[in-house]
Amino acid sequence: MKSFWLGRRPLWQAFWLLFVLGNMCILWISLRLRLTPWLYTFILGLLIDLLFLVFSSVSAWRCSKNTKWKGWLWLARLVIISWFLFKTASISAEIIIICSHGIAALSFIPLIGILFALIAIIWGLTTKKLRTKKLALIGTGGIAFTIILCFGLNYYYSGFVKPHLFLTEYEWRYGQAQGGLILLVDAIELYKAQYGAYPESLEVAIKLRMKKVPMIVVDPTDVLKDGQLRYLYYEVVDKDHYYLLAVGQDGKPFTEDDILPKVEVGPSSKVGLLIKKHFKSALKPE
Repeated sequence: MKSFWLGRRPLWQAFWLLFVLGNMCILWISLRLRLTPWLYTFILGLLIDLLFLVFSSVSAWRCSKNTKWKGWLWLARLVIISWFLFKTASISAEIIIICSHGIAALSFIPLIGILFALIAIIWGLTTKKLRTKKLALIGTGGIAFTIILCFGLNYYYSGFVKPHLFLTEYEWRYGQAQGGLILLVDAIELYKAQYGAYPESLEVAIKLRMKKVPMIVVDPTDVLKDGQLRYLYYEVVDKDHYYLLAVGQDGKPFTEDDILPKVEVGPSSKVGLLIKKHFKSALKPE
């Protein structure tokens, strides 16, 4: 093969054996590969066809001078040029078809794929080839996919994400208060278990837990209208019971907007937290 490429073989060998017979064999192999349903074999067939076309054309051209009658030189080169132009045009057309299907496939990219879908639809509607007309269907499918995906994401976002992601200020403060109250109940009960009585204040209660779990006693529902911090409401009723709550937006304990710890209490519970029915008045229920 090296001697063909360097132009050292007689013209008849380079032209009839390599260029003519070789291209016929390669064309048969390439067509067999391109007729398969897989894209990679189609591309492989094109690549083999193109590489051998270049190799055989250059070899035959260089060997064309190795003949006694110069007429064969010009006839051979005329055939080589004609075949080379025909094959490159054919391969280019098939490459364009591959690219067109690639553009159609890009139409399934959400949002930006709409541009490729429109190109595929226009390309498919304006072509006369049946194989390329499928581009219009693929492009339409890409637009439909984008629309369905957008509606699905919007439904998911509106129904599941947005209610939990974008909270009002009060909803955020409410959640902070709930979490802080539960931690404080644990701290108060731990204090009772160690010292036999409930702490006089929340500051005393959290000293046992602050090293392990950061806790605060400031009421998160306070918006600092007067510039002063407001603490969570804590009151020891007797040796076995206490009140603990966040007073809410009205700033008054034992009203409807109070925030209570989510702790189950009952007759059999060992937790001393008192949770009674709250009224609109600021008075403590009897």
